Amino acid sequence: MSPELQEVLFVRHGRILGRMRESGADIECGDGWFDVLDVLCARLQFHTDTDGAPQVVAVQVKEKAGALRFYAEGADEMHGGMIDVAQAMSEHFCQSCGGRLPCLACSRTLAALRTADTR
Repeated sequence: MSPELQEVLFVRHGRILGRMRESGADIECGDGWFDVLDVLCARLQFHTDTDGAPQVVAVQVKEKAGALRFYAEGADEMHGGMIDVAQAMSEHFCQSCGGRLPCLACSRTLAALRTADTR
């Protein structure tokens, strides 16, 4: 994720992402999943604040096998369900641009890059 968008998430969701920020860890996915992560963190924190659930603390956020992976400590069953849904939703959106998959714009770009690599 770009440093600018990562910083927005770190500022907005400091209680969840603060440990990652302090350790210098990056959010290791494309900018296209910014909204998925923003909404996920907002809902996780809302559940904690409203329902007295434990504080979720992200340990690692990355792309793996084409999907978002959000590894966290302190998640209760409701938090876990939210994380599962966000990870599943990420499989339907381009991590580069956020468009619905299949993403024709990014597919064309990837095809052009593959062609350039074989020259």
